Amino acid sequence: MWHLAGRSRQAVAAVLLTTYLSACTSWHVQQVAPAELIDHDHPDEIRVTTTTGNEMVLSHPFVDGDSLHEGKTKNGPPTGMALQDVHQVATRGFSAGKTIALGTGVVLVGLGTAAVIAVSNMGPFFTLSESARRHDR
Repeated sequence: MWHLAGRSRQAVAAVLLTTYLSACTSWHVQQVAPAELIDHDHPDEIRVTTTTGNEMVLSHPFVDGDSLHEGKTKNGPPTGMALQDVHQVATRGFSAGKTIALGTGVVLVGLGTAAVIAVSNMGPFFTLSESARRHDR
């Protein structure tokens, strides 16, 4: 299976665990005004829902006057909008429910795999003794 030394296995496990835990986040709607949130928390990313229901994710957002802007864009020109067009703002945060579900799933898969390996290595459950084989003939 894996032919890694103990420390290498630990490193791989740590990387996988970190990756899994980073997936345990979700968007949390904020109850403060967008300008206040950005000035106070300086989030790297926000999800904006407009008054028309459209959603967009802004990277490194900043407020300039009465407008909300994206600081760094991944593709295309920077995005900007009037603060009055913002219905709600959400930021990424830790989700205990997702973390518990993921942890439970990982444990169950591990136990299932261990059970399959154990059963496959057991051999036959019942073997006929030599005298029983002779008796059947």
